[in-house]
Amino acid sequence: MLKPYSHIRMSWKKKEWEHDSALQIRVMENGKKTTIAFHHDKLADAEQREEMSEYWSSKMGSIKLP
Repeated sequence: MLKPYSHIRMSWKKKEWEHDSALQIRVMENGKKTTIAFHHDKLADAEQREEMSEYWSSKMGSIKLP
């Protein structure tokens, strides 16, 4: 079931890129926890997909929990 305000979809790019990508960020209830998921479309190639996977993993690692 879709919950209002559970995800954001937007155009996104790094400064050095010549093109936009489509970024979706979802926030999902997972029992007593929360899952945050990043999905990227319209990336140029496998190298960019790997770069973004590492980028978002590092961002998730910097989230401070109470």
